[in-house]
Amino acid sequence: MRVVVLLNPSSGRGSAARWGDEIVAALKQRGHEVVLRRVGEVFHLESDLAPSQPSLPLGSPPGRTTLVVIGGDGTVQRVLDDLQATGSRLFHFPAGNENLLARHAGHRASVESALTHVESGRSRTMDLGVLRVFERDRQTMIGLPRRFALMASFGPDAAVIHRLNASPRRGPGHLAYARPLLAELWHPHPGVIRASAQRKRLADDAGWLVVANTPDYALGINPCPDADTTDGLLDVAFFPGRGLVGMLRRLPRCWLRRNDAAPDITRARTPQLSIESETHCQLDGEPGPPVRGKIINIAVEPAALTLCSI
Repeated sequence: MRVVVLLNPSSGRGSAARWGDEIVAALKQRGHEVVLRRVGEVFHLESDLAPSQPSLPLGSPPGRTTLVVIGGDGTVQRVLDDLQATGSRLFHFPAGNENLLARHAGHRASVESALTHVESGRSRTMDLGVLRVFERDRQTMIGLPRRFALMASFGPDAAVIHRLNASPRRGPGHLAYARPLLAELWHPHPGVIRASAQRKRLADDAGWLVVANTPDYALGINPCPDADTTDGLLDVAFFPGRGLVGMLRRLPRCWLRRNDAAPDITRARTPQLSIESETHCQLDGEPGPPVRGKIINIAVEPAALTLCSI
C-alpha cells in the first residue's frame, strides 16, 4: 500500500517529528511504500497521492493511497482539495489544540491506531463544505474554492483567528489565543452579516454566523450540536450580538445546549446559502479569504471526503 505522511513540525509542541519518524518506520517495516512530507516544504501533494505510475496493479480501485496527517484541524483543512480530487483515504493523527476531525473519525494519537486504520482497508465518507467568493456581480469568482470539513464562521471568533495569524509571537496551545482575544475585546470589529438560503433571510445584523458540517466546535461549545456529516446538508446558526462580548455571553447556553429556547437565534438546514459579511471568516480554525464587500456562496459536497475506518 502507498502511504503519504504529512507532518506539521510545529504541532504537538515539537512531538510531531518524532511521531512522524515512528509511523514512517513502522509502515516501512510492514512493507508499505511511504512518502514523507513536511508542511512548509515545496511539494505537490496531489501528485504524491495520485502518482503517474501507481504502485498497485492496473485496475486497482481508486483511493488506494492513504494520507496520514500529523497535525491539527488546520493542517487537515489545507489538504482537503487534494484529498477530494484524488479520493485518497485520510487518517488524522491528532496533534493540534482541538483535533475535532480526529475525534469525529475515531482516530487516536498513537502509532498503533494509525497502523490499524491504514491497514484495515476500510473507509467511510463524509460531506465537505466549499466556500466560493464572488464579486458583486455574482458571476466573477475571486480565487479558488476553499473547502472545510468542520465549519465556516463569520464574526468575532473569525476576527480572533485572523489576529492570531497576524501575530509574530504566540504562546503554546490554547494560550496562543489569549492576546488576540484580549485585543478583540478591547478593539472589537463588529460587522453586519447578511445570509439567506432557500429564499429565507437567516441573518441581517451584527453577530456570529456558524455554518457547520460537524456537530463539534472548539472547547465543547457546539453551536450546531445536531449537525450530521452524511445528510448532504449544512447546519446554520446565527447569534445576533455586538462584538466578542455578545458572542461570549452565548457560550454558557451553547455548553448547556439551551440555544434552541432563545427566540432571537436563527437556525436552518440547507445544501447552500449566500452570505454578505462586513467582518472576517474562518474555516476549520484557519483564516478564511477576504470577504468584505463580496458575495460568498457556501455549498455542501456530499460524501466528498474519505476517512480511514476499522
